[in-house]
Amino acid sequence: MNTITQTSKQIGLLTIALTIALVANFAYGQWADPTAAPTGNNAAAPINIGVGLQSKDGDIGAFDMIAVSKMRSDLYCDRGGGNCVTAQQMFSLVNNSSTPPPPTCTTQTFTVSGCQANSNCPSGSTPVGGYFSVNMNCGEDGYGFGRSCQRQVCN
Repeated sequence: MNTITQTSKQIGLLTIALTIALVANFAYGQWADPTAAPTGNNAAAPINIGVGLQSKDGDIGAFDMIAVSKMRSDLYCDRGGGNCVTAQQMFSLVNNSSTPPPPTCTTQTFTVSGCQANSNCPSGSTPVGGYFSVNMNCGEDGYGFGRSCQRQVCN
């Protein structure tokens, strides 16, 4: 009986020692940070649910391609990729017409603002008027600068 108790104690101490060694191995393991910001020297950013334009080099496949509002391409090809038509040719095939309708455009007006007098309109838009005061937390006076911008949106 004494031998069984002695053996159980030794197995218990050995188990504890091995567990501590394993935990120490993970705690002091060699963890390396990424070598660069995403996508530099790393995997490319994935196609995701973001609202910005996204692209992928190479092919992408799906069983069903469903566009909620628009689907654009320079070429529309069959499954093998060998027989392709341009967007103009596709329009003619679908609508039995050779001339697509002119695009309909609308003007969107929006505001940009910031704490410095250089709140510029983003690329593809133009400023409308000058800067104006915006009530925001910008230091002592509590005012920032805003600017109205416009851009054409066509479908």
